[in-house]
Amino acid sequence: MLLPGTRDFADHDAYRVRAEWWRHLRRYWPRIAHFVDEIVRRRNGNNHKRIELERTAVRALPQWRTTSLTCLTSKRW
Repeated sequence: MLLPGTRDFADHDAYRVRAEWWRHLRRYWPRIAHFVDEIVRRRNGNNHKRIELERTAVRALPQWRTTSLTCLTSKRW
């Protein structure tokens, strides 16, 4: 869910407050919510072009997960 403003929330309660505010805005001020939706859609459209360019350069992930580290166990000193 994209909301106007920051996407970093201090905790889950802060996220819930912002989400509730957004639902309230959509219900009681639909024109403002539509305006914000249009701005977000345009910004995402611009990002979509960049993401598609990156996707052409990215290789597929391996079918199985691999471990590139060697795990060592040591005794306590």
